[in-house]
Amino acid sequence: MGVTQAIAFITFNIIAIVVACWVARQPKSTPAGVALGAGCGVVLMAAGSALVGLFAHVLPFGQMDFWLASWIGPL
Repeated sequence: MGVTQAIAFITFNIIAIVVACWVARQPKSTPAGVALGAGCGVVLMAAGSALVGLFAHVLPFGQMDFWLASWIGPL
């Protein structure tokens, strides 16, 4: 896994955690909040993983890593 792909994966997981925490706080009862938060988090993380996997077949992550390294290298 390249740097660009890892960054995309981490970004989608952070967004999934934030949304799951927000959803978990909405219900009035604690068990419902835990169930909704956990379910939402699992579904969003799985969707994020699938999306990054799809992007890996569509976008040239290896080429993006090469460009990123060539831009950062002179610094």
